Amino acid sequence: MAASSRTKQPGRPWGIILLALWEFAVGIQMVLVGLAFLSFSGTLLEGSAWRSLAFLIGLGYFVIGVSALLLARGYVKGYESSRRRGRSVAAFAIAFAILGVLFLPPKLSPDSPFWTIVGNVVILLYLGSDKVVAYFKGRSRS
Repeated sequence: MAASSRTKQPGRPWGIILLALWEFAVGIQMVLVGLAFLSFSGTLLEGSAWRSLAFLIGLGYFVIGVSALLLARGYVKGYESSRRRGRSVAAFAIAFAILGVLFLPPKLSPDSPFWTIVGNVVILLYLGSDKVVAYFKGRSRS
């Protein structure tokens, strides 16, 4: 019997599955909030600044939600571009959370920017780990 000449690709790490599920849940939530804001903006007075603001907020939430869903898909499919984009998103979140730490009153509650920094540092390091990089390199699109 001839041996298979295919190389074995690394399996999908559990952390990638959890990260994809998290991004999927966040994406669905943001799309729904965006649609709610867009719907709400339709009930406001025509030409009102509040209507324009609600519309822009809704549109922003919707676009970011769709982006999160695409990122989750890329994690599951193993696209290297999604790994790089996920690291970029984590780095931007850390930068904005540092600004929050500088300008918001100090507190260590669940909504503190400190926890955003900690969580995104973990994601940034995880997406750069050797096992995860090998998974994404083995499945990159041609």
